[in-house]
Amino acid sequence: MKLARLLPGLLLLVTAASVLAEPAKEAKVIAPELKNVTEGEFWYRLEDAAGKAVGYSRLRVNHVSGGLHLAWEMKMSLPSGGYEEARTAIIEADRKLKSGSYERNGSMICSAVVRDGKASGEGHDKEGVRKAFETAIPEDAQTGLGFVLIPGLPREAGAAWTFTEIDEAQQFHNLGKSTVTCLVSETLKIEGKDVKVWRYDIKRSAGKAPVSFWADDAGRIAKAQWGPDLFQVISEKSTKDLYKFVPDALQETAGAKGRLVMAGDFKATPEKLYDWFTKDELLKKWWPQRTDIELKVGGKYHLFWDEPKWTLRGEIKACEPGKKFTFTWKWDDAPEPERTVELTFEAAKDGCKLTVNHGPYGDSAEEKKAREDVKGGWVYFGNMLRAELSK
Repeated sequence: MKLARLLPGLLLLVTAASVLAEPAKEAKVIAPELKNVTEGEFWYRLEDAAGKAVGYSRLRVNHVSGGLHLAWEMKMSLPSGGYEEARTAIIEADRKLKSGSYERNGSMICSAVVRDGKASGEGHDKEGVRKAFETAIPEDAQTGLGFVLIPGLPREAGAAWTFTEIDEAQQFHNLGKSTVTCLVSETLKIEGKDVKVWRYDIKRSAGKAPVSFWADDAGRIAKAQWGPDLFQVISEKSTKDLYKFVPDALQETAGAKGRLVMAGDFKATPEKLYDWFTKDELLKKWWPQRTDIELKVGGKYHLFWDEPKWTLRGEIKACEPGKKFTFTWKWDDAPEPERTVELTFEAAKDGCKLTVNHGPYGDSAEEKKAREDVKGGWVYFGNMLRAELSK
């Protein structure tokens, strides 16, 4: 199982699902004036669609020799688990990228400098392996921090800026062209005050959802919509205390050689938690989109996702309500060998202790990577299950 199956779109700043509005008139192509991007430290409240705080972000902007030195951090707690990231970028006076870095959950994912049209450094490739790299990038390239330049654009409906988006999470991979367009003037209510802003949308390359930003007359990003349920709103004071660290529901524990063993407590009886793995109407709330289950030894345990089209097929080896549920595990489209998952349910002080025993895994690099991927999956979906049980 690939980790990409389990973390769809959460882990990057560039995730979004807002709808791009059409500009009021034909776009006037321009470039941002870096001097109009306000210098300073800016705090933001991260909130869901209902306005509930889920964390914070902080942006530092320094003007150096006509260019910008940028530092960004974001920390939030979502139903799928905690997420932390830090990014830096140096942009020269001619808007050319000089360096960039990206750190996720305390691990440096990529760091590179740009010279003579090439980015060189160390970073994770598309398989998640960290290694040295060198790659050509265009002169108009910007990282995930390119949005910081938006206040440098004219406050004029139809004004547009096009740049090449690169992905720090994958060795400065070229994601294609993105276009920022100024749409309309609006007034937002922020911390009880009316703030005049201009809305800008970034229309990204094919297959990438747009992102919306609102810049105020002070040269700051006042608001951003990263997705349908994640907003960023500026604050006049520190918002750091809005982030509340929540440990993952499932934690790795010691197990036999070649096995991935994870355990955690859930607020449900063993019998009820067993149902969340075996009943269609409960499974679909936190894991697959469809199921085909024959709840008997030798029966089918098939899980389906429609978009993208994924199928996980298994055969039930043991089904003891409230005690044990064991099934085989094989993706239709993956060359990995068939594995076995054993779930055990034990009464605990606050509900039920769930233990996941998944394997076997070999010692090769490919097997170690597969094990880490499936570990990430159990972390993600364990958190989703906990969130559903808390409703």
